[in-house]
Amino acid sequence: MEHGDPIRPDDEPIGSYIEGLKQQQYQIPTFQREVVWERDNIKKLWDSIYRFYPIGSILIWNSDTELEKHREIGGHEINDPDKDSNFNYILDGQQRTTALLTSLYGVKGEWKGDFDPTLYIDLKVQEADDVDDANYKRRFLFEDEVDEDSKHVFKIIDIYKDPWVIDDRLADQGLENDHPIRARLRSFSKVLQQYRIPFIKLRDIEINEVTEIFERVNQEGEPLDIFDIIVAKTFRPTDHADGGFYLREMIEDFRENTEGEFVSISNKTYLEMLAMIIKYHVDGNEVNNITDRFLNEIKTHQIEAVWDEAKRAFRMTFDFFENHLNLKGPNLVPFRYFYITVAFYFYENNDPDYDFLQKYFWFYSFQSENLLRHTGHLRQDHLDPLYDEKTGGEFKFEEFRLDKHDLRSASYSYQGRFSRAILAFMASHDPKDWKHHDRSVLTDVYYQLQKEPNLHHIFPRNFVENYPGEDEYDEDSLMNIAYLPQITNLEISDRNPIEYLRDYDGDGFDAVLASHLIPQALLEWSRDDDVGYKTLDEFINRRVEFFISEIDDHLEEIPLNVHDSAAQDTDVRVLIEDGESQTTEFKSTFRTDVEGRGMPTDRVEYQCLKTINGFLNSADGGTLLIGVEDDGNIYGLEEDYETFREEQKREVFQRHLHDIIGSAMEPRFNDFIDVSFVTMENKDVCVVNVDHASRPAHLENQGDQEFYLRQGNRTIPLEPKQQMEYINDEFEDS
Repeated sequence: MEHGDPIRPDDEPIGSYIEGLKQQQYQIPTFQREVVWERDNIKKLWDSIYRFYPIGSILIWNSDTELEKHREIGGHEINDPDKDSNFNYILDGQQRTTALLTSLYGVKGEWKGDFDPTLYIDLKVQEADDVDDANYKRRFLFEDEVDEDSKHVFKIIDIYKDPWVIDDRLADQGLENDHPIRARLRSFSKVLQQYRIPFIKLRDIEINEVTEIFERVNQEGEPLDIFDIIVAKTFRPTDHADGGFYLREMIEDFRENTEGEFVSISNKTYLEMLAMIIKYHVDGNEVNNITDRFLNEIKTHQIEAVWDEAKRAFRMTFDFFENHLNLKGPNLVPFRYFYITVAFYFYENNDPDYDFLQKYFWFYSFQSENLLRHTGHLRQDHLDPLYDEKTGGEFKFEEFRLDKHDLRSASYSYQGRFSRAILAFMASHDPKDWKHHDRSVLTDVYYQLQKEPNLHHIFPRNFVENYPGEDEYDEDSLMNIAYLPQITNLEISDRNPIEYLRDYDGDGFDAVLASHLIPQALLEWSRDDDVGYKTLDEFINRRVEFFISEIDDHLEEIPLNVHDSAAQDTDVRVLIEDGESQTTEFKSTFRTDVEGRGMPTDRVEYQCLKTINGFLNSADGGTLLIGVEDDGNIYGLEEDYETFREEQKREVFQRHLHDIIGSAMEPRFNDFIDVSFVTMENKDVCVVNVDHASRPAHLENQGDQEFYLRQGNRTIPLEPKQQMEYINDEFEDS
């Protein structure tokens, strides 16, 4: 492969590829598990070759980076121990490669399969016209399927190497030159000589891009993870002068010797925790972030330098979650980055402040602005101040901002950060059983939190649907949810909460409800014979206030700024009713070409960026509503959400919007932009409020610097001369 050609398709005759393996020209990293295909899969592979069907590309990564490699395939040595550069790693295609090699050359020594994979072909089997021809099961045979007296069954390797010898034998049997069996022999021999294996060859490519390419083309199993790469890179055999080193085994041993559910977090999370500990505690490292590019910089000696103390920090982290916060499993942790920051805080910290750490956890779990959403925040906003905190300095918390609407609208599904934060906060109060007040209801089933956890609707669904009047809030709001055992849930059924609470009311029940963060008002309503029922909305609003009060108690001395974006819904409806104007613009989508014109994603985004740029430069600013059509119909953001792979769609949408604003204009212009969301007609709408900027904002468009302004309900460009005049008049400091 030529330099400057990092990704190149190629092909090679099947025989040359197999011989290249035997000559140790290719290597298989150990993160590619040695998997033995079933008999039928091997036969189908050869049937595809027999028919000249494509079998998929083999992904090869050419690199000087040495990884831990498989020594052999089926007993065939494929690794040259003296080779120290120019490796050709098979990243995708190991199973096909193994099947081809062992079908031709059999196996030597130990073999994971329960059959001899040497493959034969029965030349008597005729072709069928049917595309789904199942004759391949009789055409291709393994040794234990071959009859001893078969005259027309031959090893594929013999046909590949000596087809003329076999042809002479068939002639000796009296078969004429044009006999179908001899014709099939010549045809299959020609296939073996001419069939070419397709390759995708990678060279001079960073590891993070290699893993991304692998994930997209992978045909044979789990996506390639950076953890697999690091395991292979840092591996040392046991006979090495510095001793053996195998990170995967070390982490598995740690799991086996540590109690609790948190040990099950992903291997990559362990790697990320190690990375940031190395960054701050090992001299001379280049592990500047937890992205794949920087994780790839981790070295064996760096892990060895921190491993013993890191294990202690990991266990203290898990203990903090389980025994201080009362979270018994990973699914209640709002951000996986908490493992990194908390473990970092405990590393070489002999006097941890658990009160501070709890405040830190709840602050970043509930903070409306989501200040732990991606790696860009991690070091500057978290690890640097945490390092100061644990070395005698002070961690400075910003103002705490909380949206009441976030509490009301968090759903019964707990995929998002905020929903997990609410469920974790409930669990942290150790809710008690309504019948047996000394018994905790948080059994293991709750900590596992599968797709549909056994949680209880305080106002049951059927009750809400059947009582008079209408509610604005959803009965699946987590403000209508409590942890209860299944038997209590069944007893309550779909009854009025004003009634069923009387079955449990007694000494100490006030404290039990408080442990569930259920406001005292609900119990007072049930004790009042004149109260027939209360609405779900009234209860949810009361519980929201109770939650806010409890959160405030946990964040003592941190200024609390509570607002309610639900009030914004009304404002948005008014904007839509008034239509587009000097200060209001509608866009159906942010990233999706709804008209099917083939417009690339970045050009669709550019339409929103023009509007934002126009508002920044206009004296009155303005509001962009994304998810609203020109005629005011609600289109929603679902199609835009589908363009992101992450689950937390609103947060990813908002982050991406801020990122491209910073890239296409300048990051400082985000200070004049507020992004929020409202739900209308069960669809999300993004509300982008833009203030007039303090200096002119230019928009980069394919190398050009553009300047937009609002004029009526349109966004118009200004030519350079007009720009100068406008900027001189409008921006005094420019």
